[in-house]
Amino acid sequence: MNSAPFPASIFFLFFFLVAGFIAVVIIGSIFSGIAQWSANNAAPVENFAARVLTKRAHVSGGSGDSSASTSYYITFERLSDRARQEFKVNIKTYSALGDDDQGTLSHQGTRFLGFTLDPAAATPATPPPVPTLAERPIRYCSYCGHQLALDTNKCPGCGSLWRPATPDAS
Repeated sequence: MNSAPFPASIFFLFFFLVAGFIAVVIIGSIFSGIAQWSANNAAPVENFAARVLTKRAHVSGGSGDSSASTSYYITFERLSDRARQEFKVNIKTYSALGDDDQGTLSHQGTRFLGFTLDPAAATPATPPPVPTLAERPIRYCSYCGHQLALDTNKCPGCGSLWRPATPDAS
């Protein structure tokens, strides 16, 4: 009795099942992409005030001799109702925007169209004035009497932490 034809037929059956599964997955992803593209085309273009909530990058590939590719994403928060939505963006948009930037977001469905910065919101706040040396109080360690540097609270002489004598002292 020859048992060679039976294992060969199982191999071919398994091969065609795996090939069929791969074909179904590829065709399904193509139809899914076409459906998303059609839904985005049918969606209205929306423009609203938003801010950049966070940014992230996703790196794929790059193992062995293969090259890596990076996808860039920005999450925006609508200022009116605080609804959040993430969009895939290009590297130019990703690097031009920072967290908490405010402006007008334009999108069509899940398709990012652009973000225009609000010049009034982009103006940085004026930092508080730095006190001059004459305005800075001189601090001394209450344990050993060493003078403390203004940028630290640790005594260089005994290592203790400086604590103000009164709650309103600097």
